[in-house]
Amino acid sequence: MARKTTVPSKLTAEERRIEKEKEELLRMQRELEHRLVTLPLAIEKQRSQFEREARERARRAGAPISPGRAAKRPQRRHKATPHKRARAERVKLIALLVIFATILFLLLRAVPQG
Repeated sequence: MARKTTVPSKLTAEERRIEKEKEELLRMQRELEHRLVTLPLAIEKQRSQFEREARERARRAGAPISPGRAAKRPQRRHKATPHKRARAERVKLIALLVIFATILFLLLRAVPQG
């Protein structure tokens, strides 16, 4: 004959499982409440430490070169590409040729024809 499981033993096993889950949930709740209290304090402590270190670095750095405004960073010069470089050289050449032609023209007008 097959043995029948009794109803009370099923209930007690279910009750034990529910009790364990309840204890686990309570433990997690306490842990989360603890984190809820401690994490904002830790974040505030970190922020104040960072600010303190920043003030200390600023104090050690000395006075700014130009009081009243922040020092400007020098602007980076971009490297000229070969195309831009060639164009600049072409413009210079044309300008020099125009100057040379003007000098020659003025010289030829100044020399009397004979």
